[in-house]
Amino acid sequence: MRRCHAGSRQASAGHDYTYLYPGIRKVVQAAGRVIRTLDDRGSVHLIDDRFARPGVLKLLPEWWRVELDDRRTVGPAQEAVPITVHCPGASES
Repeated sequence: MRRCHAGSRQASAGHDYTYLYPGIRKVVQAAGRVIRTLDDRGSVHLIDDRFARPGVLKLLPEWWRVELDDRRTVGPAQEAVPITVHCPGASES
């Protein structure tokens, strides 16, 4: 059914609300496990090419410092683009 309506705006919005937004929320929640106190700092590595897409990058929190690593991985995840997210504690923001 998605193929049938792939060009329609409605199908895209349905996909975003069903998969993209909940997925981004879960990634942000998981990254939040790195930061537990005001003094904590941490890094999260997102190893999926979808996170390098401009539409997805703009959904990540503004306070994340995102670094795209242009090097490609070797092995089964040939298309992976490692992304490092530095999550500063509240004292650094």
